[in-house]
Amino acid sequence: MIFVTSSGKSASSPESLCQHRAVVSRLLRRVGIVVVLVVAAVVPVTGADPAPGGMSGMTGMAGMAGMAGMGSADAATVAVDDAPPAATVRIDRGATLFGYATPNVVLAKGGTLSVINFDSTRHSVTSDDHDAAGTPLFSTIVEPGMTMAVDGVGALAPGVYKFHCIFHSGTMVGTLTISGTGGGVAPAPLSFDQPLVQPKRLTTSRIRIPVKQAAVQVMPTGPLTTMWTYGGSYPGPTIVRPAGKDTKVTFVNQLPGKNSITVHLHGDHHRYQDDGQPTRFVVAHGKAKTYDFPLRDDGSAEPAAFLWYHDHRMMDTTRNNWLGLQGMFLTTDGWTKKLGLPTGPYDVPLMVSERSLDANNQLVPVMPHMAPMMGPMAPPNDATVGDHILVNGRFAPYLNVDTHRYRLRLLNTSPFTSYDFTLSDGRPFVQVGTGNGLLPRAVVRQDILLG
Repeated sequence: MIFVTSSGKSASSPESLCQHRAVVSRLLRRVGIVVVLVVAAVVPVTGADPAPGGMSGMTGMAGMAGMAGMGSADAATVAVDDAPPAATVRIDRGATLFGYATPNVVLAKGGTLSVINFDSTRHSVTSDDHDAAGTPLFSTIVEPGMTMAVDGVGALAPGVYKFHCIFHSGTMVGTLTISGTGGGVAPAPLSFDQPLVQPKRLTTSRIRIPVKQAAVQVMPTGPLTTMWTYGGSYPGPTIVRPAGKDTKVTFVNQLPGKNSITVHLHGDHHRYQDDGQPTRFVVAHGKAKTYDFPLRDDGSAEPAAFLWYHDHRMMDTTRNNWLGLQGMFLTTDGWTKKLGLPTGPYDVPLMVSERSLDANNQLVPVMPHMAPMMGPMAPPNDATVGDHILVNGRFAPYLNVDTHRYRLRLLNTSPFTSYDFTLSDGRPFVQVGTGNGLLPRAVVRQDILLG
């Protein structure tokens, strides 16, 4: 999630403030990663400057805001005749295509909600609404053939709550009505309390990056989060190099234990020895490997693009990425300047990812195999999803902006989740590129889907 505030200039004239608010209108789940490059125009509005974490009567720009605040439980009293003290969400076979068998559920306040899964794959019942910390009001994952209680429902205030399956939210959606009177747990507006950060940039032709465990800031309050990192930060340092200029990056494995790693530059062309092979040319604990990236394709300089590097170890790719081994890599050429695209502080790379953390802000383990994909050939930790969306490694950051056009480079590094981004005021995006480089011409889109 990201919230963009004004730069702190005086609000005496309409031109002095400029903001958008962008939200994720819905989350779609599918395998794959796509990089999208967009240009967002910024327009003047009036109002008082909001403090970080608040709106203060202004429109702003909140991208990657997940589903917080979607669906509502406004009413203090919801009366439904003979609302039962217990109810069940039923999931039948084919739910991935046809949705919940019981998508509309009514329950008395303080009652018990269960979910039963007759399907052959993992599903969930997860609230669209969140608390102020961004945690869903209720969420339970249910394996095939299992019945589970949906934690958190008994404490809800009367109201109507939308829910979805975190793995198949495009088709599996429903509504829970809590009937009764009085108070209880209700949705809370998300607070944006920490600034967006840009990782350190490395621009030389020879780069050395230690791969090590470090404590990094993910949440705005509480303990730091222990992660595996490139260079001690999450994301790792952003490498920025001219297209066609040979770049050698040495990674030194300083991780705890005897964990071996391998590094893949996603979207680039290079020799197979430097491709991050999952079982060969690995970097053992205490060892180093230099990867050679010519940034050329068939002898010619590659187009300027938004790439990223990440661990690619056999059987541990999801785990190692979940633990933090991800970083951005930008290649540049002269077209950005020729086309007048925003540069410098107005060119903002945004790496969108997700993590689940415990009460001490520590990462929870990755999810096991998703049935029916089991056995030695199953993709390990497939369908791992998180309940906190991060932007450049931080939950719910804000960005101070000026009256200027901004180029937003959107990168999805989540292991499973797709995101559909929209601007909350209905304005379109102007897309100028993809992960492969600039488009032949700009495209106007109402939303941007990152798979």
